[in-house]
Amino acid sequence: MNKDREQNIQKALEHAYFFLKFRSRTEKEIRNYLLKKKRFKWDSDIIESVISNLKEENLVNDKEFILKLVDERCKYKPKGEFALRYELIRHGVDRRLIDDYFLENPINEEKLAFKALSSKWHIFESLPLKKQFEKAIQFLGRRGFSYELSKNSIAQMHKRE
Repeated sequence: MNKDREQNIQKALEHAYFFLKFRSRTEKEIRNYLLKKKRFKWDSDIIESVISNLKEENLVNDKEFILKLVDERCKYKPKGEFALRYELIRHGVDRRLIDDYFLENPINEEKLAFKALSSKWHIFESLPLKKQFEKAIQFLGRRGFSYELSKNSIAQMHKRE
């Protein structure tokens, strides 16, 4: 029976390694992934054992996941704090970890909103002013920036011209 359990843990670990191969994951993502593997019928003890092993190997760490995701989004696809928080919650990160991260590492949303708008401004600049404003506000709103922040970024963009 014990050997069977060890084989199940090893098989579950192999599946978890495969899942981690593509990008880093949160504990909840790993747990849900392993639970979906119904044909193996792994119980919660096996799944928790796998997650414990992955934590020991530092392959699953929700704090590092937050750091990587926020850093990546700030560099390549700027989003506001609201959108970042929502994305982290969707990935299954504990709200307390998210709150602690943003308290310790506030992000410069003004800079990020301007950066995001700069990447799309060439599309908006040929539009009439009213339509330009509407499209830019909608774009920044989808990226999680407030109306005021979006308005200021548009004004900055006009000054730059």
